[in-house]
Amino acid sequence: PTSNQLYVALSGSLGAPNDVVAVIDVATDTVKQTIPVGLYPEDIAFVYDANGMFRYGAVTNSTSGSVTLWDNSNQVVATVALPDPWMMGSCFPFGITASENGQYFYITTQDGTGEIYALDVNTLSVDSSAGFTMMYRSGGRPLHANGTLFAPATTYTAAWTGSEAGLGACTPTTSE
Repeated sequence: PTSNQLYVALSGSLGAPNDVVAVIDVATDTVKQTIPVGLYPEDIAFVYDANGMFRYGAVTNSTSGSVTLWDNSNQVVATVALPDPWMMGSCFPFGITASENGQYFYITTQDGTGEIYALDVNTLSVDSSAGFTMMYRSGGRPLHANGTLFAPATTYTAAWTGSEAGLGACTPTTSE
């Protein structure tokens, strides 16, 4: 959200830190701070208010099955658990993008359900009426542009011997 900071999700490995977002000062190439998040952070997105001011940053936490949000002072304001429809311990949230009006974060998952969750930034909760489904696919990194939500998707074969890729597109019915 600024030109002098870079936000990096540190997924690490099983033996290294894998639960922080590093805030890097690009002028000095040093880590200014780390933001504590859930396990295995993946993708980062930002929302802005109507005046273009930074409102929230968010990161998907794949292993934890959640999304962590922080404010303009890099302080965590919420960690929101996402549904786990297959009861696998996580829906494995992966990609995230902000709606054009800054009202929602849209989150794709890798669990194969095809669910795209809508996290309302006003209530800091999942809005089930604003989400979408791609029917039994795993979602990649989404993009919300020109009123359309685009999400790459993968469908695995029944024997897990291959997959097919595609791109889903839908128009949110919320007040965009």
